[in-house]
Amino acid sequence: MSGALVRGAPGGAVILLLCLASAAAASGLDLDISPGVCPNSLDLKSQGVLDIAILGSEDLDVKTVDAANATLARGGWEGRLKPLYWNYEDVAAPMVGEGESACPCHQAGQDGFEDLILKFDIYFMIKNLELQAVAGQDILLNLTVPLQAAGGALGEQREGRECLKIVLSEVRP
Repeated sequence: MSGALVRGAPGGAVILLLCLASAAAASGLDLDISPGVCPNSLDLKSQGVLDIAILGSEDLDVKTVDAANATLARGGWEGRLKPLYWNYEDVAAPMVGEGESACPCHQAGQDGFEDLILKFDIYFMIKNLELQAVAGQDILLNLTVPLQAAGGALGEQREGRECLKIVLSEVRP
């Protein structure tokens, strides 16, 4: 399920809720943007990196993910972005159920499985995925990663989706 909600905020800021369903299929990935934060948000004036965690599980050892070849994209757009760097740490548990919100999230902590946290440059994310241009529209963000098969060769591709609230803050004089 995907959708968007646009609403005015105090001071004239525009908030765009990008609602992207988590991939729950066996070949999908469980993701968490900014683990431990709910709702997930990104101010278009932000700098630094945005963390996107691939959640490990009994079915996915994140050490088999080829992080160097991970790509972040939005539906209908050719721009793609690779992570700057990554690390491994148990930061979150997968969400159970879809929740009541159009853009569900949770703050569930560690679950005993190591997670892969990809670090994406916010400036290049906004530029390469043209996030400024989609204010007020539904978009779909996808993270695609190859898994390493036995012997180190690249095997199957997996994809996940996650919700992100884009905040366009007011320019102050």
